[in-house]
Amino acid sequence: EASHYDEAEELYNNILTQYMRYVGHVTKWVGGLFDTPKTYEQEGPVFIPAPYERQKEAVAFLQNNLFHEPLWLFPQDIRNRFKADNGVSTLAGWQKTTLNQLYAADRLQRLIDAEAAYGRSAYGLEEFFIDMEKGIWSELESRNPTTVYRRNLQKLHLEKLIELTKPGGESSGI
Repeated sequence: EASHYDEAEELYNNILTQYMRYVGHVTKWVGGLFDTPKTYEQEGPVFIPAPYERQKEAVAFLQNNLFHEPLWLFPQDIRNRFKADNGVSTLAGWQKTTLNQLYAADRLQRLIDAEAAYGRSAYGLEEFFIDMEKGIWSELESRNPTTVYRRNLQKLHLEKLIELTKPGGESSGI
């Protein structure tokens, strides 16, 4: 009987891991670059920013499918068999990882560079910050109650923004 329990837990954990792989693939679109190798004689840029709409869609996907808690991944009847946290710590860990990736200095620099090179036709740093703020802090405008999952996310987001303002931190050079 214990082996069936272990197999079920392993399958469940595989589902959670696969979900985070999808989130990771989407995250790469934000500040992403397309690389078109060229010979010396060929015209045009080698690196171009990911399309504006694709980056906007990526941020919206993350807002809807990670930052607004995907509780369907943590059904009570399954989750209580394996862990007692109902997904609170798991989800906070995922959100922290994704926020760290999104606010990494090199990604933020690519957003700045894209806007400098392509103007408003590029998805730039300011728009990224606005989109993130609107999504993560949406309860301020909607006046909806803030769940424990969202409070954790907002705390993580605020900590990341504070970290970016510290001298010598991630924001160095930006």
